Amino acid sequence: MTEFATGAVLNDRYRLEAVLGRGGAGTVFQAHDLELDRDVAVKILTSLGFGTDGRARLQQEAQAIAKLNHPNIVAVYDVGEVDNIPFIVMEYVNGQDLHRRAPDGFSEIVSVARQVSLALQHAHESGVIHRDLKPENVLVQSDGTAKLVDFGIARSVASRMTSEGQISGTVFYLAPELALGQDYDGRADLYALGVMLYELSVGSLPFDHRDPLW
Repeated sequence: MTEFATGAVLNDRYRLEAVLGRGGAGTVFQAHDLELDRDVAVKILTSLGFGTDGRARLQQEAQAIAKLNHPNIVAVYDVGEVDNIPFIVMEYVNGQDLHRRAPDGFSEIVSVARQVSLALQHAHESGVIHRDLKPENVLVQSDGTAKLVDFGIARSVASRMTSEGQISGTVFYLAPELALGQDYDGRADLYALGVMLYELSVGSLPFDHRDPLW
């Protein structure tokens, strides 16, 4: 498999400058778009990040998410491939996720909840379901702006997914209908939002059985 490192340039356009994070789904780099002269985030997927129909699904979902235009949703700019390895180009957000930096007090929790709710409302009205809402997928900037990321394009290693069944979502935040492989709609995201807000408010998950699907 091709190894990517800082300094590499993808498709003669995106220069990788720093590693922002690694996971089972791939590696996220801070990069620079040489054509438009702006910083971006590039997520390079591994084979664990998509199934047998992964490339087609990646393209379809990227197209759907690219249509979203909301201040609380990280924008998707481009998708591509290098040596048959897909990557996603997104808006670069200089912030920390809620897992690394929890909100400081009730008022900040309310602010984050409001922003995430507005982002979900916009996505749902556009026919897009997140399916993996969790603290790691909410970035908060220094000015308090919350940005929702990872709309099912690249799932984390902690996510349950079958390449054909499309069961996804980190198990502690997973709505029952998703866990059972049943039909779902935007209410699955609201379930996850409730779990996340409970965790941020109380400091623990509402359900933390050692078997998360129990």
